[in-house]
Amino acid sequence: MSSFQRSSKPVDRHVGQRVRVLRAARNMTQAELAQRIGLSAQQLQKYEIGVNRISASRLYDMARVLGADPNDFFEGFDSGRMQAPEADDIESAHVAFWFKQIADPEARARLYELIRSMASTDKTSPNPPLPRAAA
Repeated sequence: MSSFQRSSKPVDRHVGQRVRVLRAARNMTQAELAQRIGLSAQQLQKYEIGVNRISASRLYDMARVLGADPNDFFEGFDSGRMQAPEADDIESAHVAFWFKQIADPEARARLYELIRSMASTDKTSPNPPLPRAAA
């Protein structure tokens, strides 16, 4: 037996969980995503649970197919401290995905303001500035 033992690192598990969250937010099965990037569903499952590391080129392919930014896979990762994704993580990913699909800048700004005002029950919470509509 080799002295080298393969073990997943927190970042590998986190990226895998983010793949799962983003994939689920697109209502895509493991088999569908795997087929679109040229993998077996079993290999994608290994990526999602963090057993296997995802190469940069695979991560890029996944981002392209999922309509995500590669940085989205690292969202929430903080120096190895990781939390299991919650159900609202998938819902938030859905909202972000569909929000990005709104082409009308004015409609996006109105929706953003609506969401912000509904979420602003605690006046001590910081509110990010309203994005400007493109002219």
